[in-house]
This record gives sequence, structure tokens and C-alpha cells, in this order.
Amino acid sequence: MTGRSSFKVTDPGAPRRVADRGIGDIADQVADDVRARTPVLTGALQAGWHVAHNDRHGEREVINEVPYARHVEYGTRNMPAEPMIGPVLAEARR
Repeated sequence: MTGRSSFKVTDPGAPRRVADRGIGDIADQVADDVRARTPVLTGALQAGWHVAHNDRHGEREVINEVPYARHVEYGTRNMPAEPMIGPVLAEARR
């Protein structure tokens, strides 16, 4: 066969490192959009959104550690849901 070529992978982590910056930019934009949708009473819930970066390249988490964030997002039997992250993620996926 003619035209054969071969290559050797010298750095298997390179693709993740290259994509890391773009993924970080997307996560930052999602966090900004979620903050903008967050209802404000005291401002603690809105200020609680941040992007967590673990040790693996190409992975981010948009999180809020305010204890009642889940109740605002999904509601309770005593209060209606005020979705923040769900609509932002749905829009980002389009």
C-alpha cells in the first residue's frame, strides 16, 4: 500500500488542555447568565454562583453552595419554583 503514514501520540492530555480555556469561557458565561436570572432578596443567592475547576482539564462545574438554592430552583410545597440554572442550560444547549 502506498500513502501510509504513521504517527505517535506524545502527549495524550494535550487535547483536553487546549479545550480547557474554551470550556472555562463557556462555564463563565453560564455562571453570568445564571446570576442574571437569580431572584434577589438579600443578594446572597446571586453572589453564591461560581465556577469550580477541579484537577481535570476540560471540566468545570457551575455551583451554588447557598443552602436554599435548590429550594428556589425547584420550589417547595410552600413556594413556587423560580428556575435559574435550568433555563440557562436549556438555552446554552440550543
